[in-house]
Amino acid sequence: MGVVREHSTTIDGIYYTTKTLPGMTGAKIMPRLVSLLGKETMQIIFGAGTEGFEELMEDPRVLAAIVANISSGLSEREQNKEDPMAVLKDILATTTAAPLDIGAEEPLQDGGSVYTHFDDHFAGEYMHLFKVVGWVANVNFMKPSRGRLSPRAMAAEAKLPAA
Repeated sequence: MGVVREHSTTIDGIYYTTKTLPGMTGAKIMPRLVSLLGKETMQIIFGAGTEGFEELMEDPRVLAAIVANISSGLSEREQNKEDPMAVLKDILATTTAAPLDIGAEEPLQDGGSVYTHFDDHFAGEYMHLFKVVGWVANVNFMKPSRGRLSPRAMAAEAKLPAA
């Protein structure tokens, strides 16, 4: 069936590598991500497809809308005793960065685990965090599956608005 693959990209001058999440891990993260971002945001992201995703994540208006959507539903999710923001860290479990900011005077040039050093690496860099999480989500959830419809085809089949 599925194969764990390594993917890499450069975001804001930092080189990231991630592995496809194991099946059960991804299956558990997906509903948490939808809960955090909201159905409307997920429809826009899925509607962009893999081709338009990078352009979408470079648009500051899109990133601002994602932050606003997260903030607007946060109090309700907090009342349910969830830690809704934890999914932002959990999705990065197999992700490394080089250089990696670990809160020291100099970043680790050879890199290391983003998950382990999450707080230091993303301190004050929340738009960057959303770009990285978006890329990892794209790698894991937006590629067409063998024998399955792509997210864009699923949206069309369900008659959801495409972006």
